[in-house]
Amino acid sequence: MLGSATNYKRLPEIGKIEKLSFTWVRQLTVEHLLPINKMSYLRELKFDNQAHLTDLEWLTEANGELTF
Repeated sequence: MLGSATNYKRLPEIGKIEKLSFTWVRQLTVEHLLPINKMSYLRELKFDNQAHLTDLEWLTEANGELTF
């Protein structure tokens, strides 16, 4: 869980992140989330209380095993 941060550009550089969860991140936009497309080890992605994110079309490079 990443708190209220919105700069996720370096997430793909961290290494083997397999689970990522966003809960009540204010002003979170699709543009903030685009670096997730480069996270090859990500297997689980969770959004709680992010009503303004209406679809996952921005997730273009999702691993076939990724669950939501």
